[in-house]
Amino acid sequence: HDVRSVALGAEHVLVVTRTGLALAWGGNSCGQLGTGDEKPRGWPTSLHLLGAVRCASAACGPRCSAVITLDERLWTWGEHQPASAPALLHTSWVNRHGATDCGLHAAQVAFGGAHMVLLTSGGAVWTWGYNESSCLGWPAAMVHASLRHGFQKPRCPVVLPQ
Repeated sequence: HDVRSVALGAEHVLVVTRTGLALAWGGNSCGQLGTGDEKPRGWPTSLHLLGAVRCASAACGPRCSAVITLDERLWTWGEHQPASAPALLHTSWVNRHGATDCGLHAAQVAFGGAHMVLLTSGGAVWTWGYNESSCLGWPAAMVHASLRHGFQKPRCPVVLPQ
């Protein structure tokens, strides 16, 4: 396979080939391989649960993974994600089943230890996850403690200064 994108987690690897196939291997304690289970794999394993989805890029956090598809949709799985199998973020419980546009028009995604950031092809920046250290960039979290505690779902794009 000719590889287009590579990503590393704490104990796993995710690659996307030029044909859009996603392959993963390594530790799988939180379902970060996207195989729908928590069994480690010592060899590259196709993510059959993505079906006919054609992937463009790969990203990993410590124990989670994601792909962005050729049609700019974000699929995630593993720790702090919708499931241990690939799930379309936009329609998952993480995004309140389509309550916002988060997960659509995806261009790049990155993971911290327990928070995530998505850049869209239009330049919008979305964040979600745990916000105890105010890492989601939400000014309202400085006033409302409820926005700093527990898992925070996407609300709206981050407002960046001009």
